[in-house]
Amino acid sequence: MLLSVIIYILFFLVILYLPDQVWSYFYDFFNTLYIEIKKYHLRRLEQTTIGKAENLQRFISSLESQLSLGSKSTISQIPEYHFYTLLLEKLISGHRKFGMNIKSTLQELKLNLIKEIQFERKCHVTATNGKLQFFMMTITTWGFIFFSSLMVNIKMNASDYLIILLFQFIGVIIFVKGSRFIKEKIFSKYSLIIERLYLFINMVDLGFSNGKAVTESRILEGSLLQEKDFLPCAARLGEAIDKWKELGSNPKSECRDICEEIWHQKTMAFEHYLKQLEALKFAVLAGLYLPAYFYYLYSIFQFFMEQ
Repeated sequence: MLLSVIIYILFFLVILYLPDQVWSYFYDFFNTLYIEIKKYHLRRLEQTTIGKAENLQRFISSLESQLSLGSKSTISQIPEYHFYTLLLEKLISGHRKFGMNIKSTLQELKLNLIKEIQFERKCHVTATNGKLQFFMMTITTWGFIFFSSLMVNIKMNASDYLIILLFQFIGVIIFVKGSRFIKEKIFSKYSLIIERLYLFINMVDLGFSNGKAVTESRILEGSLLQEKDFLPCAARLGEAIDKWKELGSNPKSECRDICEEIWHQKTMAFEHYLKQLEALKFAVLAGLYLPAYFYYLYSIFQFFMEQ
């Protein structure tokens, strides 16, 4: 006891009388370490879906600032984020070559991009909560296995442990892969539609002929005419193009309304996806993690029955 007190006092005195150079060294070391960790975290954040979307939002704001000053875009590198990148490349190219007015389109894209960022954050929270629940269920199961084995000396086959581990591993894989699959299935159809609609609108605004605007934008191709959810929009678009061809009436206003309708459908799809993500999380917990736990309880029951 006395020796411990002496050691503690000596340790305290050593720390108290350390030279300033040593404290400066420690400060510089930990400060540098903190900065490097922060930089690493920021780099990782930029690679996430949310980080990419936020980079694109800043890019669009910068582009709007340039255009508001009356200068053509000098930005060459566009951040990658879904269909926005390719659409912006085409819009900027049209702006540089033909003087295409893309201000209103940029504003609409930015507003809807903000909604996507909010959605991605909700997805991140839901997915993280799901993984935490899986982790807690795993800890609970293996903790129960460990302590019950200690208390009553239960002996199980290695295959039983492997089955429990397999259930939990498959659960994580299904949740991660399933969430990506559902997301792709729900949202992939919107990309080409929105991209081609905005290209068509800007070509009409620039004064392209009916045939050239339809051909160059490929507005009447792809999922707009194939997806059941978009058939009313496709019918409205077809009527607007026919009126433009036959009567010369500008289809821009109708196309803007169609864009707004499709953005609204996509916003509704955000909520639909979040509900499906919650359902998938529940299915994995109920279908794989709980059975793994109950499988161990069943093994315990069998063990006691054999005694």
